[in-house]
Amino acid sequence: MQLPLRILATAILSCLLFASCILEDINSPDSDTPTFSLQPGDSLPHFSIEMDSGTTISTDALRGRQTFLLLFSTSCPDCRGYLPVIQRFHELRPEAVILAISREESAESLIDYWGRHDLTIPYSVQTSREIYNLFASSGIPRLYISGPDLTITHAYSPEKLPDCSTLLQIAASPH
Repeated sequence: MQLPLRILATAILSCLLFASCILEDINSPDSDTPTFSLQPGDSLPHFSIEMDSGTTISTDALRGRQTFLLLFSTSCPDCRGYLPVIQRFHELRPEAVILAISREESAESLIDYWGRHDLTIPYSVQTSREIYNLFASSGIPRLYISGPDLTITHAYSPEKLPDCSTLLQIAASPH
């Protein structure tokens, strides 16, 4: 009788660990708050971030350009699995505006991760959820693509992220 209970407990724990990035906020104190995420047709929120290059980018600076915004954390297994897709896209379309914005992560851990994985995607270290909360209330990774008019044209949640070929098609399509 003890063995099946252990197997069941292990199976449940494994499922929770695999879903941790998607469902990480379920047990938060704000769980009564409805979840939200910006959708296609919504305007990009106003924000200003410092990039790894030292430049500051604000929403207004993105006007006139298609932009790919990835919200992530390197502590999230789903994000770690998706970063190589964004890296490949970046290598194939280096002129694309890509902003990888971390969520609750130290500069040291992000710099270390980028170095260990040979990532060259432009990133912004965010030690809080302030920027993330402008876009969504739960779940990472999230990818938002905005058009030149700062309107979101594509919004992807952790459950359904685009592959590199889809990103290339979107980048090549008229805005």
